[in-house]
Amino acid sequence: MLGGWLSVGGNLSHLNARDNVKTLNAGSRQTNLTYGTRLLNLPYLYAGTDMALTWPNIDRRGGKLSLTYDNLYQHSFPLYAENLGSKDSKEMVPEQFAHNLTAAYNFAGGRFSLAVECRNLTNAKLYDNYSLQKPGRAFFATVRVAFGQDRAARHKSHQP
Repeated sequence: MLGGWLSVGGNLSHLNARDNVKTLNAGSRQTNLTYGTRLLNLPYLYAGTDMALTWPNIDRRGGKLSLTYDNLYQHSFPLYAENLGSKDSKEMVPEQFAHNLTAAYNFAGGRFSLAVECRNLTNAKLYDNYSLQKPGRAFFATVRVAFGQDRAARHKSHQP
């Protein structure tokens, strides 16, 4: 967090999960045709970043506004065994890049919260691990009300 108002994060993952079973069944001598290849239907390269801007005390009542952007990149990967069949006709889960945007406003000491979110902002074609297309752009709104003691009273009750 930079100066209490900016937060930036990210990740990068590269998996090298391989099929290390030499035979089809225990005690069998039949060779496993996928031995040494990447595991089936498993993404092996993906990354994500996020950035949040926060404005505490944006109004006289101590309201807090935050804007968050995040994204996810996933490299294409084969749906089935990478070493079987023709490379030209191989079914692939395509490369994907998703963008999301969220705005949230907390007020009344954090007792109330309003948030709006846009998932898949650019309406990109996104797929799950079985190459089934996910829904396109979607909008969500959330209203949260915290019942019970107010935050200040809860905080004081946990103090020694």
